[in-house]
Amino acid sequence: MSAQLLLFDPPAPPPARRGNPELAPRFRKWSLALQDKVDHLGRPMTQNPTPKRNREYQSRLIDCRNVERLQAALWALAEGHEKGTVAPELEALRTKDEIEGRLLLLHRGR
Repeated sequence: MSAQLLLFDPPAPPPARRGNPELAPRFRKWSLALQDKVDHLGRPMTQNPTPKRNREYQSRLIDCRNVERLQAALWALAEGHEKGTVAPELEALRTKDEIEGRLLLLHRGR
């Protein structure tokens, strides 16, 4: 019977937890606080469209999408820190500026 047990690999050790659960509430708070900015930037155009107003409106929508990305990243990092599944390269991020900078690098890399 012991010979059969040797045919199987021993169970792998559980993966090490990554992240700091104490950061999760801070990241969630920042994410929720960005909702007013998303709502403001994403509002519809109410004036008659002119070329200048259209350019400004399109620029505002791009800014809105960038803030939405930051909001989603903050929420995902909060989840990752809480569950202990944060990627090693993201574990050291602590401020909104650092996270936003990383997002810009990732977005430009596509």
